[in-house]
Amino acid sequence: MLEIYVRGQLLRVDLERWLQRELDRARRSERGMSESVQNALFVVLAITIVGLLAVAITAFINRKIAVIGAS
Repeated sequence: MLEIYVRGQLLRVDLERWLQRELDRARRSERGMSESVQNALFVVLAITIVGLLAVAITAFINRKIAVIGAS
């Protein structure tokens, strides 16, 4: 009976050490952004760029229309 208890305690200690190593490894590997957050930021960046281009093109066309209308 004592042998079973000792083996159980040793197994518990081994399991705790293994779990701690895995948790430490997981913490170290999460330095960057998650892929879904990164993709969301890329989408926001792309929408912003398209919006800025649309504003620039609209302003250019309106200036050309004003120049043509004034002459």
